[in-house]
Amino acid sequence: MNTDLRALRRQALLLAVWLLASSLPAQQAATQKSEIVFEKNVMVPMRDGVRLATDLYRPAADGKYPAILMRTPYNKDAQKHDEMVRKGYVLVSQDCRGRFASEGDFKVFVNEGPDGCDTIKWTAEQPWCNGKVLMTGGSYVASTQIIPAIYTPPNLEALQLIVCPAMDPKFTFYQGGAFRHEMLQGWMIGMALSSQRMQRKEVKVGEISALVKDVKMSELLGPGGLEKKLMKIGDRWRKHLPLTEYGPIGIGGKGYTDTWDMVMQGWYKPEIWNPANAYAAVDKIDVPCLFLAGVYDIFCQEDIEIWKALRERGGPKARNNTYLILGPWRHGGVPTGDLKAPEPMKIISDTMDAWMGRWSTGKPNEVDNWPPLKCYVANSDLIIEDDCWPPKASKPLRLYFSEDGLTREKTTAEQSFSSFNYDPANPVPTLGGCNLTIANGMRNHASLLEREDVLVFDAPPLEEDVNVVGRVTADLYVKTTGPDTDFTVMLLDVHPDDVEKLGYRGNVCDGIQRLRFRNGTQQESFVERNQIVNIKVDLWSTAFCFKKGHRMAVHVSSSNFPRFDRNLNTDEKCGVGTKARKVTNTLLHDAEHPSSIGLYVYAP
Repeated sequence: MNTDLRALRRQALLLAVWLLASSLPAQQAATQKSEIVFEKNVMVPMRDGVRLATDLYRPAADGKYPAILMRTPYNKDAQKHDEMVRKGYVLVSQDCRGRFASEGDFKVFVNEGPDGCDTIKWTAEQPWCNGKVLMTGGSYVASTQIIPAIYTPPNLEALQLIVCPAMDPKFTFYQGGAFRHEMLQGWMIGMALSSQRMQRKEVKVGEISALVKDVKMSELLGPGGLEKKLMKIGDRWRKHLPLTEYGPIGIGGKGYTDTWDMVMQGWYKPEIWNPANAYAAVDKIDVPCLFLAGVYDIFCQEDIEIWKALRERGGPKARNNTYLILGPWRHGGVPTGDLKAPEPMKIISDTMDAWMGRWSTGKPNEVDNWPPLKCYVANSDLIIEDDCWPPKASKPLRLYFSEDGLTREKTTAEQSFSSFNYDPANPVPTLGGCNLTIANGMRNHASLLEREDVLVFDAPPLEEDVNVVGRVTADLYVKTTGPDTDFTVMLLDVHPDDVEKLGYRGNVCDGIQRLRFRNGTQQESFVERNQIVNIKVDLWSTAFCFKKGHRMAVHVSSSNFPRFDRNLNTDEKCGVGTKARKVTNTLLHDAEHPSSIGLYVYAP
């Protein structure tokens, strides 16, 4: 299950290409390719004098047109725009600061607000633009939309935000106080491998020879490209301690190492991300927003939360014109692992026509009749339309842990618990879930039954289909022999043959909670040896149909690596530790300590 950074970058590029090649509403425009004017690498000045490389695709016919702006760190040259221009738009495609042909240093999220606002203003003032600027794109390209929206640029008309990060540390960088290891480190290494230093061939073998001790010089000097060798080092680097060391990220240069420093500091100083934190600043956003999110996507919960917040606290245009399409997808708008799912790209295409037409012309259309929420339930044909999350028809259900598995009734046992030993040197491996650079989506977790550090709780077979639609949280009573540890919780769908044949156990959603941060990341609360504490574990949201005859199951452990960083079970500051200790962790499930998991069952 090695990281494939080339596939990661390819996925991002394909998403960008597809989005910008989608059909858009027709306006006055030429129909022949020869009637398209293309200007390459127009250097647009930012307020600090740095110039960003920008490609322009526009109709040759005289006139003023609405512009669609896409700002990307993934190379604007990889995109195709002819169809958009034929439909009556000017396409403005820009490399982010410090990426590919643009000047400056690339620092994740840091410059996207000012640079985005400056580019929107420049675009609106051009003689071929009618003053209306719309934006589109997915993942980081979505962040380049929502961050400048915080600063309310006057000519920004609408955003199409596909799998969008909220840039709030408690979502984007950490979950339950644990570091989102594979996503952040893997992505940063991938970005470093496509950095301008790599493009200019400034990175030499000698610079990287000491990154991983067990890589022989003959491997670095032998056949094969340097980038391939660096990806191999990136794979091996995951277990390196301390996390604060740059490793392959340093290949990108100062902007990349500065970013990594900010990510590490954000554990204890989340305010350093305030200038880019769209979730915290939703009251300043006043532009129509269309979100497309996946329940297996790395930004699933933050998309739901920022959608809710915009509808509650955003400016008038955002409150009244913000929509969420939620489905069983993983990052990049692709189907979800072993699950069958509707084709997300078709859904994007079907909605993009109306969305861009509504806000580029200002004329009402079908968008005005859309439900604020459209949710495609995984493993079924159910589509829910509503205006809140969880949907109004979702009713709470609580299942309790016991020696008999999962039950609807609290146990009456005076003493009941389950214990295991957690060794950071042998963590539970990540097999699927909301991941970016490793296996993601729904995958079979039956192999984990063989591990002694995974507690397994199965419910009886279901007598009918059950749709779980909403946020999932676990309420646990736990203790440990160390000053700190993690507890992980995963909800699974167990197929009927699993009990006898160890067949399919598919992950539905999962979460983690670091004990020291159980009262919030602003304070560390270590525990005494075997001190019983109550913790809440957020498994994020799901929309999943458990079929008749299947079982709901929950796995409890203390690691899910490299999805999350390993807790070393010490009281050292997060990120700087190098020494680990083994601990014994216990989940209590007696009458006085009724550990449980809370679901929402959709039952209209």
